[in-house]
Amino acid sequence: MPSLIKTRKVYKSHRAGAKPLLLMCGLWGSIWQMRLLIRALNKAGYDVTALDFSSKIITSGNPQDMIQLVDEVVDFADNLQKTEKRPIELVGVSFGALLSLNIVRRLPAYKRSVLVTGGDIAKIIQWFVPWKWKMPYAELATEWKNLNMYSEPSELAGKELLFVLHHKGRMIDPNDAVTEIRKHTEAGNHITVIERQRFGHIGTIVEETIINPKRVLQHLRKVGAE
Repeated sequence: MPSLIKTRKVYKSHRAGAKPLLLMCGLWGSIWQMRLLIRALNKAGYDVTALDFSSKIITSGNPQDMIQLVDEVVDFADNLQKTEKRPIELVGVSFGALLSLNIVRRLPAYKRSVLVTGGDIAKIIQWFVPWKWKMPYAELATEWKNLNMYSEPSELAGKELLFVLHHKGRMIDPNDAVTEIRKHTEAGNHITVIERQRFGHIGTIVEETIINPKRVLQHLRKVGAE
């Protein structure tokens, strides 16, 4: 079965004792767009493994492609951790945030993550390419129940997560994330929320990863990365 991970690249830090970090792009993003963030991470002492993903996930209209990709990324993260034999930090951008969430709730070795925006993938993809996704929302949400953003509190117990959310937007409704996060904080899970007021989904990504990439370093410290 062909891989749905489009590109895998490793960017090594020049600092001694560099720490491993897995960076995942959004569905419509590419690794080259993260170059300023990667540079900041390298300078701070992180060896960055970056992934971006095939557009087939968007264009095929086949929900099994999404399931395959999430499983493939979780397996990749599992193998990377077994190779490194030490904690790996996670940063996910947009759809990459959903992938990070799947990693931390499926793999005990991953303890924390920074997630830069994100939301209900069944809503997002139907809004963005409705001519490709004819399934009713309820049917698609059921198909993707095990990979979407909604988690049982027990799945995130003992994890440290930080969400950067935009204030409002059409493509991604941040209220879905706010409601989900509230459920987890009420259950005692460790989740930090930073809300950006100036931009929507895309603008917030640009602000966090291009205009002010050093913010991600601050976020990593807040979730306990050393």
